Amino acid sequence: MFSRLKKYFSNQETPPSTPPTSPESNASPTSVLSRDPDLPGSFGYKVAWLAIPGSADEVFACLGAQEISEANWRTGIDLAYTNQGYVFVSPPIQGWTFVIGRGL
Repeated sequence: MFSRLKKYFSNQETPPSTPPTSPESNASPTSVLSRDPDLPGSFGYKVAWLAIPGSADEVFACLGAQEISEANWRTGIDLAYTNQGYVFVSPPIQGWTFVIGRGL
């Protein structure tokens, strides 16, 4: 199914390294997310990642995350890679859930 992208640490402000959104569009970074199913993809070496046994919901509870948005692998990883305040949480793969993001 769909993976979820989650903004975490609800009291944390958006870091300065996050690219600003266009003032004309007033779109949030999550507006670029696609829910079209795709296959798991690589996430490179310039991000931190965790592999946690369990479901995505268990991982969300552990992180204390808020603002959950559904995303496919490509757009979820792209947003987590370019915006420090976001992480991508994959669906379980053989019992392991991946958490990917620059701010981990």
